[in-house]
Amino acid sequence: EEQVWWRPNESGNSAGNLVLHICGNLSLWVLKGLGDVDYDRDRAGEFHADHSMAKADLLAHLEKTVARCREVLEDVDLDREVSLQGYQVDGLAALYHTVEHASQHTGQILYIAKQLAPGLELYPQHADE
Repeated sequence: EEQVWWRPNESGNSAGNLVLHICGNLSLWVLKGLGDVDYDRDRAGEFHADHSMAKADLLAHLEKTVARCREVLEDVDLDREVSLQGYQVDGLAALYHTVEHASQHTGQILYIAKQLAPGLELYPQHADE
């Protein structure tokens, strides 16, 4: 539980902050932007949160957000123009943005995990390799 909210320094983000931020971005760009689902984002709150959720609740929040995004993407028109955060883009560009954004922050989460657990083996060797 402590490692989820560990920050490398006062201005750094914890893995928990980054998960909340990924959920916020997905909710804004996919759920609201592509799916017209009401969403009022507190972007600053994503980064200021500290021990605000238990690890299990944070993971459940991420899983629920991704599941809702998958539902929206089943029927989305990727050619439709949307306006988000001052950008006028089509649905495909909005989707690419979310993939790139989540990937970048997932890399940061992995970096934090490796700092906290130096022996962490993400890709264990299999006997047949």
